[in-house]
Amino acid sequence: MADAPDVAALALVGFSEYVGHYHTDPRLDSSAADAAYAEWAETSTARADATSPVLLVQIEGRTVGFLTLRANSDEEIELVLSAVDPASRLPGVYAILIARGVSWAAAHGYTRVVTSTQVNNYSVQSVWTRLGFRLDRCLHTFHKWF
Repeated sequence: MADAPDVAALALVGFSEYVGHYHTDPRLDSSAADAAYAEWAETSTARADATSPVLLVQIEGRTVGFLTLRANSDEEIELVLSAVDPASRLPGVYAILIARGVSWAAAHGYTRVVTSTQVNNYSVQSVWTRLGFRLDRCLHTFHKWF
């Protein structure tokens, strides 16, 4: 997909203030964590296909949000990775992405949509709840250094 570099750049700025498990580990450089998300977003976008699409929100030709999806089975699709440009965090852009992901899944015959985030990422969880998602389980990632 030709949008892969734009999505990577968006992920780099979108995850720069994210408090994920890579960012909270004091042994990992925060800029390296940002770069990892950018690479993940770029790779996912470059490899997008019928079972792993990437949805974009564009305003005046500029990508301001993205969402990657992945089919886990014939019935289940996962909303994997997303970001919204902090400079363009207009109300509702993230909710639009999630709603489009759910609509895309239904239109393609998936009967279950799942997603995950850090336990303390309340802002995205509130969007999910408004859109009908429910909490199924919680996991916490620990890094053990040897």
